Amino acid sequence: MDLTEHGLLYYFFYMMVACTFFPLPTPPTVIYMGQNYPSWIVALIGAAGSCVAGLIDYIVFSQLLKYKKVARIKETKTFQSFRKFFNKVAFVSMITAAFTPIPFDPFRFMAITTNYSKLKYVVAIFVGRGSRYYLLAAFGALVPVPTWILVGAFVVLLAISVVKNYNRIVSYAGILRRKIVEKLRARRKTLDLNE
Repeated sequence: MDLTEHGLLYYFFYMMVACTFFPLPTPPTVIYMGQNYPSWIVALIGAAGSCVAGLIDYIVFSQLLKYKKVARIKETKTFQSFRKFFNKVAFVSMITAAFTPIPFDPFRFMAITTNYSKLKYVVAIFVGRGSRYYLLAAFGALVPVPTWILVGAFVVLLAISVVKNYNRIVSYAGILRRKIVEKLRARRKTLDLNE
């Protein structure tokens, strides 16, 4: 597959979408990009896209926490226990989870629910993901993995992600839809009153 002159721009936007609460597979994409661009550029652009995604997640989830049903999670014993751990090692744990296959979502969730510094949050994402993407891109540059294998890996990882995250996707979509409907109703009332 031939990359267009906009390949890195498409890659940035893909990484931005792929690293949200609704994850898409990144390793095959990063490896493929590493076969076509210098590893440090792939890492830098991928990490930047991940940081933008992290900020979007921070903003969206902060809004969701305004709902009592969602905010109740902060009252659970599990949350309180994990919060104590997170508060002691927040930065290092986020870098570690961003770099390794350890699920990043619990750390992202804790950062948002505890109002962790957005700057530190983004730096942790950049360092962890950037390092991970550099290694994957370097692997892609060193090992000529056929495109069909990368596409196959992408499809398998995507299917796993959809199955694993289906309930979460439906739940978040429902909450966002309700919020949008509430805002539209409020605007309509305002317009009706002004007429």
